[in-house]
Amino acid sequence: MAAAGMPVIRTVRMAYHDVWRAVRAMPHLALITAVIVFALNLVQYTAVPKSVRDFPAVAFVSILVTNLVVTPLAIAIFRFILADETTREYAIALKEPRFVRFFAWSVALSSLWLIPTIIDYVTSIDDPVSWVAWAVALLVYFIAMLRLVILFPAIALDAPGATVANSVADTKGHVLNILFIYLVALLTLSVAVVLWLVLVVVLSMVTPGAITEGDPPGWALAAIIAVAELAFTSLLVGIDARIFQALADRVLRLST
Repeated sequence: MAAAGMPVIRTVRMAYHDVWRAVRAMPHLALITAVIVFALNLVQYTAVPKSVRDFPAVAFVSILVTNLVVTPLAIAIFRFILADETTREYAIALKEPRFVRFFAWSVALSSLWLIPTIIDYVTSIDDPVSWVAWAVALLVYFIAMLRLVILFPAIALDAPGATVANSVADTKGHVLNILFIYLVALLTLSVAVVLWLVLVVVLSMVTPGAITEGDPPGWALAAIIAVAELAFTSLLVGIDARIFQALADRVLRLST
């Protein structure tokens, strides 16, 4: 039976510890993922004009590629924390049902972030309807994220009841608790990311011709975003794993 509650601070602390153990046990996976994500961001922020990057179709391709690259690491961390399994190789296993399903759901959830971008393209930002639609889109994203929190570790573990319905059922009555856990985790990590941002910007300022029109160079943006993406993704995996351990009930049983 799932635990009745999850202490916020303790859950966040354990998630940090779990992710750190996973990275230490699988440094090659973390390093390969970091290098690829940095390279992708470097191309995006040095070779692709901002007007093109902001176009919804281009943003979707970016989401698609980033999730494809990060999925091996996310699954590996889940399986390390929940099944004590150490993954030896970085592999984009498109023929593996577990990988494909995890990747597809990751893209589906991440793509909800594109809704505000699409709204901005088809409406005026000064239009009150646009602002309402934008707020509703973000609300839908956060609700989906909170209710599907158990689905991703369930897929990574090949749990027999890894379905949306079972994930929603297992998180029923715990949404506020999960929300507070996420907020505390992201708040603490944001401090570290901001310090990293300041460091990179300072380093970029001493680079000849580094900053033009108030923007740091492409390599700095690539480094900042790559570290932020991997740090947030890894921490969310650790949080989701702990929530899975506390609440998973239906997803661990065969669906009826």
